[in-house]
Amino acid sequence: MVRVKYRYIVSELVTDKHQHLIKLPVKEKDIKNTVLDMVNEIHGDFGVSCILAGFSIKLFNPVTRIVIFRARRQHHNILSTALPLITAVGKMKLIMRTLKLSGTIRSASKFIIAYDNAKLIDMVHQLQIAPNMEKELKELLENCHHRLAKKKLDMH
Repeated sequence: MVRVKYRYIVSELVTDKHQHLIKLPVKEKDIKNTVLDMVNEIHGDFGVSCILAGFSIKLFNPVTRIVIFRARRQHHNILSTALPLITAVGKMKLIMRTLKLSGTIRSASKFIIAYDNAKLIDMVHQLQIAPNMEKELKELLENCHHRLAKKKLDMH
């Protein structure tokens, strides 16, 4: 029997109006329906039927605004062409920026950890804090990400 192979698409939800909010008021179900509607609009019923077999949202974090989509390897192009064309989820205007295409959920998780770490370090540099506080914050972030990576990677 042949193993089913998947591709994982890591995307970021980018919005201007809701930058001040800590948590985006969007549900996973709304994102999934919006993506399927866009695939239907672009590729028709054929596109929806191709990706529907293996399509799922493996991770949605409304705080970091990161989404991991899963699609079968043969049809991941159908999904990846629809994501940049999405302009709104429900009544919220946003765009989906594709960050990475991965063959495994493990490498997608590693990428997210590195991406969030780099983003947090940039935010720390913008705050202009004292040098001793920067060292403590960096150690805290590394410890936090190490625990998260261990927890996530042990599950799979």
